[in-house]
Amino acid sequence: MANYVVTQVRSSIGLQSKVKENLKSLGLKKIGSSSLIKKQPSSEGLIAKVAHLIKYEVVE
Repeated sequence: MANYVVTQVRSSIGLQSKVKENLKSLGLKKIGSSSLIKKQPSSEGLIAKVAHLIKYEVVE
């Protein structure tokens, strides 16, 4: 099963609280932090909502 490695590359300062909550649910707290996320439809939706703040890649 594939996973995503998600890394935050932009700050969340000044963004709406919903966007900050999405980052938090992905396990990201500050710039440079990374997290391993299972590839599921729910996680793909979260990644799509914060795609402008993160970089991600598929890992098997």
